[in-house]
Amino acid sequence: MDFTVKKYIKLLQTIKASGYTTQRMEAFMDDPSPRVIILRHDVELKPENSLAVAEIEKDFGIKANYYFRIVQESYDEDIISQIAGMGHEIGYHYENLSETNYLAQRR
Repeated sequence: MDFTVKKYIKLLQTIKASGYTTQRMEAFMDDPSPRVIILRHDVELKPENSLAVAEIEKDFGIKANYYFRIVQESYDEDIISQIAGMGHEIGYHYENLSETNYLAQRR
């Protein structure tokens, strides 16, 4: 799979030309659009990359959802604030604790 910025921009261009709209999760839950795409980003590493993606989405007029883990590799309050300031939705990215516990016991 090609996860380059160039390919992501092509995806956003396709979304804009498709007749679909994008919504943040909260807006979708309150009033779902009929033809909608919800963009979700799980931020596990390198939050600065998420900031760059958020800026690109903002340039396209697209609002997305960013879910951050509360670990050193992901959590950066300044970056989270900047992404939220662009109108993107911020959420908590968590692991299922029962699965995490199970996997930890198997090691």
